[in-house]
Amino acid sequence: MGRRKVIRSTLEVALEEEPKKMCSSGSLCKNFVYFILVVTDIADFISDWLFFVDVYIVEEGLVYGPVQPAAKWSLLAFSIVGTITFIMEMTNLWWETFRHNAWVDSDALSAVVIWIEDVPQIAISLYIATCREEPISIFQLSKAAVVLIGIVVRIIVSSVKYCNKKAVRSHHHVKYKVVIMLGIILEAFCAGAIFFLTQTEKGETGTVSFKVPTTIIEEKFNDQRYFANVSIFLHQADLFDAGNLDPDKTDEIFNWMRLTSINKVRQPENNREAFFSFDSEPRSAQVTKFAVWEWGNTMGGHSNQWTLSECYDIDQQTADITTVAKTTCEQPNYFINPYRVYVKFKYDPPGSVFKKKVFGDIYFNMRQQTGASGACEQVRDYTSSISASVGGKYPITMHYFRTGALVQAQGTKHLLHGDGTMAPKFFRNDDMDLEEIRSIWRTGWNKCKSTGSVAPNWDEELEVECNRP
Repeated sequence: MGRRKVIRSTLEVALEEEPKKMCSSGSLCKNFVYFILVVTDIADFISDWLFFVDVYIVEEGLVYGPVQPAAKWSLLAFSIVGTITFIMEMTNLWWETFRHNAWVDSDALSAVVIWIEDVPQIAISLYIATCREEPISIFQLSKAAVVLIGIVVRIIVSSVKYCNKKAVRSHHHVKYKVVIMLGIILEAFCAGAIFFLTQTEKGETGTVSFKVPTTIIEEKFNDQRYFANVSIFLHQADLFDAGNLDPDKTDEIFNWMRLTSINKVRQPENNREAFFSFDSEPRSAQVTKFAVWEWGNTMGGHSNQWTLSECYDIDQQTADITTVAKTTCEQPNYFINPYRVYVKFKYDPPGSVFKKKVFGDIYFNMRQQTGASGACEQVRDYTSSISASVGGKYPITMHYFRTGALVQAQGTKHLLHGDGTMAPKFFRNDDMDLEEIRSIWRTGWNKCKSTGSVAPNWDEELEVECNRP
């Protein structure tokens, strides 16, 4: 019988009979190549699962929220597939390198791994990046970087194997190389696109510019494109919309009071907190006295204290709002038995490694009191949904809005004062005074709809004291 021809793996031949000009020692060369491939595969395996964990734990916060379930669970599925192929590749590579008896041809296995694990995962990461100017965390960029490094290693190893004079070049092996190279090209495109999309931004005129961070590791992002002129607004239906203050109580346009800006709550010097108190009391059947107090070190002293911010008379019949002098409003007998609301905001910054919320989040709690000596009770009738508040179904509504271009220069005022010659009035969410935050927080190059919170999140565990005298 004729002797059967044995087709051996190109890696096996390449590592067995590598020309001496490439390696001074065959064993040393085999060990080096094996080490490089193992390190690359381990880095890819670890980055797969770190990135999935990052995607899995993302929660709703400022601007960004959870990734779409289809993308999240697809990433899990391909991470599991990647774990299986990682074990197969490591085992096959060990047997091929040191036992010269590979289970599967290394080129065929590499082609399968690239197309059923590497390409789908990097494509999912790219899909996520199209809706985010910022990466979910450093692990998304690490995954892209590992892919690029792996591509370089695969090209070098494949070139050494293919260019070796004694390597087997069957028709099948050439096909494998073509399939591998096509996958590598697609991987490189996706990885490069991830870096481009997460480190650049497109202006209103279409110009492309690189943005913060100056270094990727610092993760200091250009958050002012989202938070400039964006504030927390409060709607108190039974007071702000009473009588003729809101002539149409069936639509979704309400009267709002500005509390504070998102930027101010996020500042470390403010202990990442803001604390307000509102007093309201009828002056007559149609006029209500209303005052806003703020807790803080506003006078340059050594301790925090309550400071009167603004005081008004609100006429629900004529819909007029009149400013009351602070000296008058601060008189002990000005409010006799007011209805008092306390609301406290607390900013929770993002984590240092695994960022559940890219920009962190703002929480609040609210308590109410009738009279200065009344019981301090939890406020529960609250919603962040404007549509759910129509008709006064919920007395209290909070929402994020950006002030319109004509009313941005309001300083810290709680009501809209126009150019200074007009009487104060409530803000209106009519796209002139206030712009809906969903239309402002369009994220990524695809201008995707924001999945983040539209208002501070209610936290009953946040301590609020009814501590005004």
